[in-house]
Amino acid sequence: MVAEFRRTIPGAGSGGFLEPAAAELRRFRECAQALFAGETERAAACFETVGYELRTLEDPSTGKLYDVALEKEPRTKGGGLYILDRASERNVVVGVPHPLYDVGTAEEGCAIFQALGARALFLAGAHRCAAEAASPCRGRTEACGGGEYRISDAAHNASTFFHAAHEAAYSLDPKPIAISLHGQSSSALGAILSDGTSRAAGPEALVNRLRDALRRRGVPSRSCNAREHSGLELCGTTNVQGRLFNGSPDPCSSAAPSASGLFLHIEQSRSLRRDPSALIAALLEVLPVDAVPRAGSGTGGSGSKAAPESATSAGRP
Repeated sequence: MVAEFRRTIPGAGSGGFLEPAAAELRRFRECAQALFAGETERAAACFETVGYELRTLEDPSTGKLYDVALEKEPRTKGGGLYILDRASERNVVVGVPHPLYDVGTAEEGCAIFQALGARALFLAGAHRCAAEAASPCRGRTEACGGGEYRISDAAHNASTFFHAAHEAAYSLDPKPIAISLHGQSSSALGAILSDGTSRAAGPEALVNRLRDALRRRGVPSRSCNAREHSGLELCGTTNVQGRLFNGSPDPCSSAAPSASGLFLHIEQSRSLRRDPSALIAALLEVLPVDAVPRAGSGTGGSGSKAAPESATSAGRP
């Protein structure tokens, strides 16, 4: 399904992203919260009001069930794809904000989501350069010809369904860890990691433990939060999902006051994106299996009456 979805994403300069209104963003967040709570019938009705449909996907090789929120045809908003694992093993959400621009991250995100047994996979629905209008969120980039971030850049605009889905995840108790996958070609390093800030942290910090786990697997890696690596670029400090998970009161305009330990910003070489096996192994090492709270089954709960689609008709996540 992810590969199929990726082929439909509006490209650079296409104008294929429409920024949702504030009421739509609030509604989408409510829909995602209902889905996280296992209230699939209520979530399905809710998603209908914002132009989305809710499907159930079954992987025949494992029997696992996934809830999939997908923009209805014709997809004119560039809103994204949102997949929840009903039997997740780790309280982790995997985010792919640039599924076209950062080549390979959509497929990589799906592989990480499945390998971790993560709670959710979020994919942005448009190329980061699809729109011409500037994002209201602060920051500049060399992407899209240089200049201010665009409204279609899901990592740098808080007014997107992608960000609303992260807000729904952040409202959970306990809060999940959010992973943000990116690609880079300006460094010879395999990975540049951060917790969404540039503040130094000790060796016990999640971001630095992940760096060490990658190094043990032969991946040259540095951390923006290690004292010996000060001055690194690509640290994700203006990433609005990172600011959200680090407790910023206004992710669009305010930097995070401190690091929460709930966010991992991962910039990667193309080779690591092409074969993320070392990253998956490192993540499995540093992210323990935990008990994800479950909603009860029954009417409106996780026991949806809709027949699941099989991988033969819908494709694996």
